[in-house]
Amino acid sequence: MRLRCGDMFDAFGAGEAAYLLATGNSYVTKEGKIVMGRGAALQLAEKHPSLPKALGDQIEHMGFYGVVMRGNLGLFQVKYHFRDKALMALIEQSADMLGGIADENPDEIFFLNFPGIGFGGLRQRRAEILEFLQKTLPQNVTVWEY
Repeated sequence: MRLRCGDMFDAFGAGEAAYLLATGNSYVTKEGKIVMGRGAALQLAEKHPSLPKALGDQIEHMGFYGVVMRGNLGLFQVKYHFRDKALMALIEQSADMLGGIADENPDEIFFLNFPGIGFGGLRQRRAEILEFLQKTLPQNVTVWEY
């Protein structure tokens, strides 16, 4: 795993990675859209307006999805409801899943915003999260911090 500061959306737009993931929740609205209302998830939804419905259709009946992709875009689950704080257990499960996907695609680069420390409310656990990510994610995953 690599740690980088800056704007992952700009770097992704410049072609520096094959896949882009934002942290998210698993709350799906009555309209079938996953809530992507803050932080990196909101930025992703604003750039790709059809994505909340496409991902919502995929995860509507799942409590936990870990990592869900639509093409080269996806979500990395850190919470169940968008109002909740991020859960370390979900970050760990999602990181395990992303690690497996990245290991299966060693020639591809994956971008992910730093999970749990923004609107996830776990800033005080940043060092613990970083230590786990460094142990779990392969070198083709870049975790971004603003």
